Amino acid sequence: MDKHERWGTFEDAEYWRKEEFLRRSPEQRLDWLREMLVLAYRSGAIKPDEQSPKEQ
Repeated sequence: MDKHERWGTFEDAEYWRKEEFLRRSPEQRLDWLREMLVLAYRSGAIKPDEQSPKEQ
């Protein structure tokens, strides 16, 4: 059985996730990252003062 016929395992999910990632353009990847950062800030997972460089 080749890897394209398998499905349902964690390894298969990782394989397809990586394949899908490689199909995205750098611009699409950056857009995704920005969306995830907005989500993290809105949900409170990241607080602005935690990630900001300390002013001297």
